[in-house]
Amino acid sequence: MADETLPPYPDSLGRLLNFAAHRSRQVAAHLLAPHDLSFPQWLVLSALWRRDGLSVGALSNYVRTKKAGMSRLIDRMEQAGLVDKCTSETDARSVQVRLTEQGRALDHLADLHQRVNAVLCEGMSAEQLEQVEALLTRLLENGDAAIRHMAVEPDC
Repeated sequence: MADETLPPYPDSLGRLLNFAAHRSRQVAAHLLAPHDLSFPQWLVLSALWRRDGLSVGALSNYVRTKKAGMSRLIDRMEQAGLVDKCTSETDARSVQVRLTEQGRALDHLADLHQRVNAVLCEGMSAEQLEQVEALLTRLLENGDAAIRHMAVEPDC
């Protein structure tokens, strides 16, 4: 049987970024598994650990997802006992998401991003890490500008 492997596109930043992001999520999922948390749940908790009582809209902006998807995630987290939803004291049309004691008790996972970074950036100098962050930020800004210019609704 002939070798059916294809060489990667040598200049596909999107492919490389996608694979690196996937590996990052796999490392995070491995670290979160003993706590029965998904990465999207951790993202919500990490925002609430810093500022409890955020709106669903603020959480969707933070996670870069649509409000409908965030609402479903919040519903699952509420069923799991991690958060509660309550009506905003200042705007009855707005729902605030608050940590429960169970959600607050997981705050020892607040540094998960640092643990994932340590795995992904092993062997890099501080200067290289700064360059990677600056370049990735620039790629994201360029992509955001392109989406705005195309007048396309981003899916996240």
